[in-house]
Amino acid sequence: MTHIRIQPVQQKTFRAEAVLEPGGVAVRFTGTADLTVKAHVDRFLCDVHAEACRLDVGSVSVDMSGLEFINSSCLKAFVTWITTVQEMAKGRYQISFTFKPARDWQKRSVDALSRLGEDVVTSRPTADAAAGRK
Repeated sequence: MTHIRIQPVQQKTFRAEAVLEPGGVAVRFTGTADLTVKAHVDRFLCDVHAEACRLDVGSVSVDMSGLEFINSSCLKAFVTWITTVQEMAKGRYQISFTFKPARDWQKRSVDALSRLGEDVVTSRPTADAAAGRK
């Protein structure tokens, strides 16, 4: 049995966790990603990338719908991660973001990440949003 080697982040106002699923890694963020958790976000995304490479997965799904806020410093950590994957010659994987469109900032941020990483990034609204619920 394969185990994932990514330590969750559990701060007072922010959480990040990852689990291994068939075909890839699933990541979920909740709370507020601000300067107080920047180092945790950096470490977590580095660990996600290392595990995705070690396990040779095809995709990493990222659920951002539980985030209340993300500042530019934490968003830059995602930019760094995406560009790192883009620069890989072998073992590239896809990154799929799920967001809550009712939170305009999430849609704008994920759209920008999708444009940046157009060859490795996809995005979609949460299932609740697709069904017409906010």
